[in-house]
Amino acid sequence: MKSVSLNMVSAMIVVLGFSVAHAQNDQIKSDKAAVVADKAAVKSACAEEAKTAGCGDETVGTGLLKCFKAYKKDHKDFKPSQSCKDSVMKVKEDHKKLKGDREAKKEEKK
Repeated sequence: MKSVSLNMVSAMIVVLGFSVAHAQNDQIKSDKAAVVADKAAVKSACAEEAKTAGCGDETVGTGLLKCFKAYKKDHKDFKPSQSCKDSVMKVKEDHKKLKGDREAKKEEKK
């Protein structure tokens, strides 16, 4: 009787482990989608700033923020709009969350 109970407990632990891994994968997919949407929001919210700074085809992840920083260094009066600032902060927050979820998944595998 004890061996049956032990086998059932072991099976439950395995199922729970798969369930947690599946939930983590879903969370990571959700976070990735949020980051992609945020990058698109930055592109539209910061379009005027990108034009002013001469950042052209740069996007978040390919140098837009570095371009802004370099332009601001040479042009102290350069001020991004509040919507641009908010969009950039949202990308950073969501990217940080995605990174944390990925690290948690790695720790779970150990």
